[in-house]
Amino acid sequence: MRLEYPGPNHAEGNSFIHAPGRRVLMLVDVIFAGWVPFSNLSLSAFVPGVLRAHEQALSYDFDHFVGGHVRLGGADVFTLPNAWAMAESLRLDLNSLGPFSTVP
Repeated sequence: MRLEYPGPNHAEGNSFIHAPGRRVLMLVDVIFAGWVPFSNLSLSAFVPGVLRAHEQALSYDFDHFVGGHVRLGGADVFTLPNAWAMAESLRLDLNSLGPFSTVP
């Protein structure tokens, strides 16, 4: 069993749990297989880390994934608040205002 902390993502300390002998990967509150994230990207602490965690998860050798907290599909309910959270992350986490930014 391996426990790895890749840096902040959904919450500080949220880690990958990998059981290579069982070919199982667990990462709670980041990847919602077959579903959309809950409102406001699940209130993630660091959205760039959440996006990076998807690529990091694919680097593991696993057949079974445990994501945790899966409820409703939610695309009809969570699309707008998730888009808002992504835009806020660009503004706050990456200091980018897109076409509205000013360059000195």
